[in-house]
Amino acid sequence: MSESLSVKKWGWENAAELVKSPHNVFEDYVHWIKQAVVVSAIRSSDFNTTDKLIEIWELIRARASFWETKLKLMEIRDFHFAIIDEKLSINTSELKDYINKVFQELLYAIFYWYQNQAKLTPSKENDYSISTEKWLVSIIWFWEELSAYVHEQIITLNWINAKFVDLKWVVPENSEDLKEAELFDVLSRDIASRVEEVLKDKKIPVLPWYIP
Repeated sequence: MSESLSVKKWGWENAAELVKSPHNVFEDYVHWIKQAVVVSAIRSSDFNTTDKLIEIWELIRARASFWETKLKLMEIRDFHFAIIDEKLSINTSELKDYINKVFQELLYAIFYWYQNQAKLTPSKENDYSISTEKWLVSIIWFWEELSAYVHEQIITLNWINAKFVDLKWVVPENSEDLKEAELFDVLSRDIASRVEEVLKDKKIPVLPWYIP
């Protein structure tokens, strides 16, 4: 990018940060400073979404029952429902529909793995993904992507134009064949291109943290 970009990363130690989102971007917005927002998965002081997702991956790796895994995933979904109802004084039906869509997509991928577990195994020890015959599913990524979408909705509802940057398939298929510097270069160019498209529309890009 030829111009500088103000980037904000929010840690979300407390889910109350949800209601602060518009205020965190307003000052740069009114001064026409180009900015991007990068967010983590939603959590509270006593519920860490990322830790819960890692627990799900460990259940899958240990070949626990599908029902046990589904219950853990439902716990995460219901936590998001409760947080949004508690923190946001807006109509949350659209957000809940999206959360449920994400839940169903991840549940389907996990179910597919269970049905074919004799020949399908989780991938590398440290990336918390599961492999199927058709795709690699990052369990962590799903809920960071959800967090970015939630932020887009909240910021936009407060009259500041924001847009969730979809980073699906941003990692090239030959990523494991590339050297670290080469992969970084490919990812940087692709992410920058997607962010620039949002900036051209005079909107604030909101990105999930897991890749950027």
